[in-house]
Amino acid sequence: MLKAVLDTNVLVSGLISPSGIPAQLISAWRGKKFELVISPAILQELAEVLQRDKIKQYYEHIDRDLAQKYVAGLKRFATLAPGKVQIQGVCPDPNDDKFVAAALESRADYIVSGDNRLLNLKEYEGVKILKPAEFFARL
Repeated sequence: MLKAVLDTNVLVSGLISPSGIPAQLISAWRGKKFELVISPAILQELAEVLQRDKIKQYYEHIDRDLAQKYVAGLKRFATLAPGKVQIQGVCPDPNDDKFVAAALESRADYIVSGDNRLLNLKEYEGVKILKPAEFFARL
């Protein structure tokens, strides 16, 4: 089974835009089409981003606790990379190194992102970096 790390922007989009490709990726993961890998650092960033007012406006009217439920579900059902592998300087944005570290630690096949700085790497130590639509097409 394919293993993939989804960037925070993909995870957030999967929650707030139910008809988009990121939401379809979350559904595909739930349908066991691939193994989703996360790490403590990714979960922490996701929880922080989901509490931003400009993000909360998309889901608070549905369920005030939706963000917490989403993060808890990912933590419970996704494959958790322990977060022991630390890398620095791989990505132009040091905040993106956590996705590469999680992929390497879990031996993931892909990192899925909408971030051009991360996408420009294309591949790192055998881990391919794709846009959500490109990864979805491979499922």
